[in-house]
Amino acid sequence: MSYGDEIMAAGQARAEAARRGGAVHIVDRQGLPRWSDLWRGLDYIAAPRAAAAGQVVSGPGARPYLKSLSRAAGADFTDWRARDHPGALALDPAERDFAGRATAGLGSFVVVEPNLMPAANPNKQWGWDRWVDLATRIGDLTPVQLGPAGTRPLPGARRLETPSFRLAAAVLARARAAVLPEGGLHHAAAALGVSAVVIFGGHTDPETTGYPGHVNIAACGTACGQWRPCRHCAAAMAAIAPAEVERALRGALCSRGQKTEDRSQNRRIEP
Repeated sequence: MSYGDEIMAAGQARAEAARRGGAVHIVDRQGLPRWSDLWRGLDYIAAPRAAAAGQVVSGPGARPYLKSLSRAAGADFTDWRARDHPGALALDPAERDFAGRATAGLGSFVVVEPNLMPAANPNKQWGWDRWVDLATRIGDLTPVQLGPAGTRPLPGARRLETPSFRLAAAVLARARAAVLPEGGLHHAAAALGVSAVVIFGGHTDPETTGYPGHVNIAACGTACGQWRPCRHCAAAMAAIAPAEVERALRGALCSRGQKTEDRSQNRRIEP
């Protein structure tokens, strides 16, 4: 299960529920209704045993943006776009209270999260030294790192322990902006309306999983979709300099308040 996939599934469900005029099921590839804690509080997603006005298919092995996926062959993408199906997260009062307590006294801050889930594609990793460099460059913006106990701490960032993804999202919702790899938290940022600089590299094209209001930094050319360590992806990440990411972040902070379409930008880097 990927947090980002579940947020995108919620976006699919919202569009279908609007079309159907009622809550819908999210079903797996066998057609069985499924549930994620990330959908709690979203009234357009029907619980598995509840009546539903329709359904959308999204689950392991049945994601709308993928024609196929294997670790050997990588990903083959469809023309489905996350930006056309924006998801949502309904934070509850306890989660908002947690975030308020966790960030008390911080003032304004930005989220910087270098760590990926253990099962994530290694080609999504920008490189630890680059994250450390970035955190040093933006010290005046109060960089904050999220994650559960045991998360590798990022030098130069304030560490806030967030025991669950929903609690991390609650803290993220209070941030001025974020710098994130393509993944669950960048989908959460879009769902919560948080400006972000998203490091895509060469694996996935921002036309597939990018959002308006974010600055998406990716390699020129076609995304390779590889899951095995890839020289193309390594070169793409190496071409994304911390100074470039810093400029993108400071620019995003300056443009807050503009229309979403004016803030959205895909930046292409030649490896």
